[in-house]
Amino acid sequence: MPRDFEDHCWKDIIDDEILEIYEPYRREVRVGRNPAVLAIDLYNKAYQGGPGPVREVNRRHPGACGEHAWSALEPTRQLFAAARKAGIPVILVDRNVDQKAAAAGRTKDAEQARANATQWREWAEAAVGALGKKR
Repeated sequence: MPRDFEDHCWKDIIDDEILEIYEPYRREVRVGRNPAVLAIDLYNKAYQGGPGPVREVNRRHPGACGEHAWSALEPTRQLFAAARKAGIPVILVDRNVDQKAAAAGRTKDAEQARANATQWREWAEAAVGALGKKR
């Protein structure tokens, strides 16, 4: 059981100098009474170009995350499944710019944002289906 701030999940990538800087934020690390899984920006674009080296894939598909995105798929599915089985909400968050773009009169941007949102919904529905869950 983690006893304090420096024992958090980042302990293997954050060095002592950075921990010293963040010392004033030291606190008990725990899961509260109403946990949730918050998944931010799991968007189609991250997976474009396949599971190759990030720099190579990103050259052809800007914004793609290559092997990192693809290697995270199965652990993410497992996390979502475990959370749902435990009754913990899974909240998917992605920016949706179509309303802002439309309000600003940028029709092309709004249309692209709507197309992106449609792709995201299709991917999300496929992911939910792969987990054996129905919407």
